Amino acid sequence: MRINTQFLQMQINNLVLDYPELQADEVMRADTLEAETEIKEVLTAILHANDEDEFLLTGIEARQKQLREREERLQRRYAGRRALILKIMQWADLKKMELPEATLSQRVGQRKVLGDPDVSLLPEELIKITRTPDRTKIKEALLRGEAVPECTLSNAEPSLAIHPK
Repeated sequence: MRINTQFLQMQINNLVLDYPELQADEVMRADTLEAETEIKEVLTAILHANDEDEFLLTGIEARQKQLREREERLQRRYAGRRALILKIMQWADLKKMELPEATLSQRVGQRKVLGDPDVSLLPEELIKITRTPDRTKIKEALLRGEAVPECTLSNAEPSLAIHPK
């Protein structure tokens, strides 16, 4: 079914214009719209399209998880082979080996920091601090009527709850 929401919107607007009493009575408006338009069919078609997309998203998420796991295995395998090449060159006490595919050479690696230091024991110049806005506290301040630079509260947007049967 092709979903023509513009036609549905036009039908709804025309019914409300022709029968102004529909604006005051939601039950009568719902009954009239169900009888005179394809509102239920359109909403059902949209829900079915969402269900199909949800199945696709679930499949994509599962596939992405599989691919991430595969990538991790390949990265471990790649790193393991590099370590094996280095180990073989160390066994043979070779600093350099020329092959048709590549020239392999041992080099001095970079020094690394070992350990997990307690931040409270480190001097300030050895600590990195990241500042990020606390949106929850900003919202609370705005709700109390406080001014927050470059921030305002939006109007609440309508949301949809779907309760499958």
